[in-house]
Amino acid sequence: MGKRIRAAAHSFIASFRHRFVATSMVLAALVLVVVVVVVGMDSYHRDMTSITKALDHRVHDPLENPEGKKGPDWKGEGAPRDASSDQFVATSVFEVDTNGEQTAADDVLGLSSDVVDSALSRVNESLNSSDGSTSGFLGDLNLYYSAIHLDSGGMRVAFASGNFVMQNTMSLLATLGAVSAGALLAFFGISVLLARRATVPIERAWMRQQQFIADASHELKTPLTVIMANNSLIEGNPHDTVASQRKWLHSTDEEAARMQVLINDMLYLAKMEDDEQAPIKERVDFSETVQSTVLQFESVAFEAKTELFSEIDPDIFVEGDRARLQRLVAILLDNACKYAGPAGRVQVSLHRQARGCSLVVTNTGRPIDAADLPHLFDRFYRSDKARTGGAGGFGLGLAIAQRTVTGHSGRISAESSAEAGTVFTVVLPCTR
Repeated sequence: MGKRIRAAAHSFIASFRHRFVATSMVLAALVLVVVVVVVGMDSYHRDMTSITKALDHRVHDPLENPEGKKGPDWKGEGAPRDASSDQFVATSVFEVDTNGEQTAADDVLGLSSDVVDSALSRVNESLNSSDGSTSGFLGDLNLYYSAIHLDSGGMRVAFASGNFVMQNTMSLLATLGAVSAGALLAFFGISVLLARRATVPIERAWMRQQQFIADASHELKTPLTVIMANNSLIEGNPHDTVASQRKWLHSTDEEAARMQVLINDMLYLAKMEDDEQAPIKERVDFSETVQSTVLQFESVAFEAKTELFSEIDPDIFVEGDRARLQRLVAILLDNACKYAGPAGRVQVSLHRQARGCSLVVTNTGRPIDAADLPHLFDRFYRSDKARTGGAGGFGLGLAIAQRTVTGHSGRISAESSAEAGTVFTVVLPCTR
């Protein structure tokens, strides 16, 4: 049963991890795509702004004529312009007279004469069909331009290559692609690591739940089988008297009582683990609680022919739930009396410590195997050495005890040896 539960848990958790990683990767990829698109659009906008500024600057800045003088339209005035874009954007500038002849040129781009003639002709047509300056993009020539009319009747045109935008965009996309690929790879590793760590408590909780269901089903199956068998025997002898069927009825009553105890313990443990059912916080006289519980178990110890001793310091108070603390002490005493053995001895001590109080319950009897000690507080855990021996029980008592202690901010531990016996130690914070 345990192997099947572990296999089912591993399969379930593995599927959950794969979905978690896949979902994380899809979300990360979407975020990176959005980032690339936003950065690319911003870069494109900045490149276009740089081209616009460079063209505007060059087209309004007169060229020098062959004699080294400024063009005839230059008057040494006008608003200052930002020429910083010229350092990044290569531009070619041409001045053309009214006859279409080039009077000056600064061809930084090194355009061929056919391209220049075609571009100037098309710009002239566009310029003459509108008022003032104009700008645009010659797609087939891959040239951005800006043009203005000159006072002499000609025009000045500045060109910038579309490769500026394309090269910058492709370079940026290549960089972003490499960075995104590295980021996705790193995020994949982080997602796998986080998925493993995040699912560890889920896997444990799921396995505990499945184990709890399996164990509870197993424990309930036995008394139900006995009850059904008893009823079958009774039904098979309908003419017998009630007195003659008493042993079957008594067996049914015992098994029903066992089922009731099991169900009550399961409900009690589930209630304790419900976050909304926090322990009642009240000032509890723990010394009186332990003492009264010890008195209740004197008759139990007497019937089991076990000596019961106690050493309890007075006036030790803790903050918590009185009923749960009393049940904690009862569980430890019941467990000690069951396994103390013939002519055994049970010792209960409660002492104040520097940072709290210590309740120690010791019993003689067969020591618990070292391999069983780490599992004593697991639900439904029993072993021939540690939990049975004809004493019955379902293995929920110590699980309830541990939950009670942790709910009161304390700790519980168990030790066992042939020399010292079995020792359960509870340490709780106490109040004045």
